[in-house]
Amino acid sequence: MKRYLRDKLRELKVDYHLVDGLHSLGQFIPENSQMAMPATIFLNADLSEDEQEIVLLHELGHLLTDDTMAEKYHDDYAVRCESEKLANDYLLDKMTSDYADLVEAESANFVELANYLQQDYDTVAAALKKAYQQGQKQKRKSC
Repeated sequence: MKRYLRDKLRELKVDYHLVDGLHSLGQFIPENSQMAMPATIFLNADLSEDEQEIVLLHELGHLLTDDTMAEKYHDDYAVRCESEKLANDYLLDKMTSDYADLVEAESANFVELANYLQQDYDTVAAALKKAYQQGQKQKRKSC
């Protein structure tokens, strides 16, 4: 696992476990203070290291962006859709920002990145454009 993910999990006090036979790629269980259970992420043990990173970022997105939705997630389709969108937005923000730091805009391949992240092309293209624009603003500020 990449260091920044380990550090983020530690900072947020989130446990994670690889689980054989998990029926999804991953699952986030919010903290339950009444039962003294920390927030926990379960990952399918069959995932590659790259897939683990993607799923961990998505599941962390649930923790960081939609903590008020957890109670209604399974009962309300609209809440579930919004929760998944927010988690994917967090994943895309992190991954496209990292990609933009490593690859010059002229060489960027949003189709390849979208396939790698298993996200739709238009969403990744928009997120990548935003990442490059933010990177340009930061470069201008540092000059």
